[in-house]
Amino acid sequence: MSIVILGIDLGKNSCSIVCLDADGSVVVRRRMRRDGVVAFAAKLPPCTMAMEACCGAHHMGRSLAAFGHEVRLMSPEYVRPYVKAQKNDDRDAEAIAEAATRPIAPPAACLENMQDAADHPPIIHSTCTGLIPGQVRLDRGPGLIAQPEKTAHHHLQIAVWRQRI
Repeated sequence: MSIVILGIDLGKNSCSIVCLDADGSVVVRRRMRRDGVVAFAAKLPPCTMAMEACCGAHHMGRSLAAFGHEVRLMSPEYVRPYVKAQKNDDRDAEAIAEAATRPIAPPAACLENMQDAADHPPIIHSTCTGLIPGQVRLDRGPGLIAQPEKTAHHHLQIAVWRQRI
């Protein structure tokens, strides 16, 4: 049994995995918890690990890359055409593995830990949705005061946002 591509459908608690050999046929189909996926991947020789790109996929990708595997994070729009019949987690994992074999699906890069946090600051998303052009709303002030290290970054974002108007 030579595993070339491992497709992983990430869920909140359990993940579905499908392993493909060099011919593209399914050799392993399992469902396991997230820590079980990492333990399973640690036993495998280096191969391609394919997942849909989402916030949890970056963390899982970093964990799998530490074992020498090539991690491919793909946009769901490239995976969707390969889902067969009724959609479920096992079929999604198989579609992810099949999409990883196609050259048309460009993989996304795994974000580093600090880069992941910098690209998705939660305070900007929650605050900018309440802004009206030319005005600053202070009803979200108590939440900002609780996070003083993010307030300076927030004020810089508001200043940049106002200059665009």
